[in-house]
Amino acid sequence: AAVTTAPNSVTTIGASLRGTVNAYNYSTTVTFEYGMTLAYGSTKNADQSPVTGNTSTTVSAYITGLTPGTTYHFRVCAVSPQGTSYGDDQVFVTVPTTIEDVEGNSYNTITVGEQAWLKENLRTKHYRNGEEIATKAIHQSISSE
Repeated sequence: AAVTTAPNSVTTIGASLRGTVNAYNYSTTVTFEYGMTLAYGSTKNADQSPVTGNTSTTVSAYITGLTPGTTYHFRVCAVSPQGTSYGDDQVFVTVPTTIEDVEGNSYNTITVGEQAWLKENLRTKHYRNGEEIATKAIHQSISSE
């Protein structure tokens, strides 16, 4: 039995794919299929492959070489002497190298660990709903503390 779970550590060019597999006491080879369409096109062995035993085992594989700001599909695949089991398709989007705020200002990004950060300060003067950001009140409250 194979179950695809949400990825983590998604960056501009990589992601940690995750799932669970119950081998039902057979030696089971575990891979992840991934790509930009449901045809996948690429595979990566799970770090925990092969899996044995009769309980659900967490499996994962870190993939790199992805395109920034792109949607990817993936699923876990378990192969044993009893047959092949696929987890459901999951989707993730890699972090873009630039993002825009509500006013159209463009910012470069950088990935640090599992987080995407702006390389520069935010320049927008409005919230997404159009309301102005009260920077003067914020500065006055900080300097009075």
